[in-house]
Order: sequence, then structure tokens, then C-alpha cells
Amino acid sequence: MRSIGHALMTLMLAVLGSCLDKGEQVRLVSGPMQVGPTPVVLGTAPGLPVHGKQVELRIYLTPDGYHRDRKSQHGTDTAVYSGIYGTGDTEIKFAATLIGADGTRRVFDYMRDESFGPPNRSGFFLSTRVADAPRTRPIRLEVTATVPVSVDSVLYWTGDPDSRCFPCL
Repeated sequence: MRSIGHALMTLMLAVLGSCLDKGEQVRLVSGPMQVGPTPVVLGTAPGLPVHGKQVELRIYLTPDGYHRDRKSQHGTDTAVYSGIYGTGDTEIKFAATLIGADGTRRVFDYMRDESFGPPNRSGFFLSTRVADAPRTRPIRLEVTATVPVSVDSVLYWTGDPDSRCFPCL
């Protein structure tokens, strides 16, 4: 009976392990750093990895000084988040560009702001498809914001988003 339980546990771990993220993640910034409106260039010594179909960037803001605003949706009673704002109620938007070894540039074509972690912890998610990225291995990443903001960390991920499954999220 014990061997059956062991076999079932091994099978369950194998199934969960097979659906784990098949990508690669690199922390490009760890600790407070000022970004925007002047672009900041980030990278690693050998360049940035590209595995799979997509490149994603998660930019986490420092916990203080930013707030999410809720606004009525088209005059209804439904309230939705309208964005992340800094001092002076200026909305914050990020842009990022992959720069290839041959100088080609590819702008991330999707961005959304999101809230995660403790209250008032905000961040941004940007992504682009690898097929649209520079044909050569990207060596750097250029990041900018519409206004100066304090960034706590920047995570770069590349892989196949289809490899993710519900238990692994």
C-alpha cells in the first residue's frame, strides 16, 4: 500500500513539474532605481535570453508615492481602476524596447498596469511576441516612463506562455 502512495505522489509531482513554466526569468533591477522620462538601459553581460514565443517584463514600483484611481464606468455605478498615478495625479505609463546585437529595435506592443501584493503595491506588465522581436539575440532593454518614478524591481521573462497551466499559476 505504501508503494502505491509513493507511486501516486511521484506521478502527481511529475505532472505538476511538466506544466511548470518552460521559460527563463532574469531580475534586471533589484532595489530602488529612478526611471523616466529619460530612458534607462538594462541588460546582462551575455545579453538577454530569448526562449519560446514571448518576452514579458514586470516592473514593480516602490510601495510609497503611487496610487490607483477608481472611476465610474461611463456614468454607471460600476467603478473600475483607471490607472496608476504619481504625485500631482499624473498617470504613469511605461514603454520598453528590445535592442538586438545588430542594432535592431522592437517596442513592446502590450502594456497593462496591475496591482499585486500589499495594498498600494503597483506594477506594470509589458509583453511582445518573439517573432516580432529583433532577429538576433537582444543585448539590452531600454525602459522609460512618462514621468519620473521609483522602481523597486524589474523582472524579464521569456518562454512559451502556452506552457503555463492552471495549477502552476
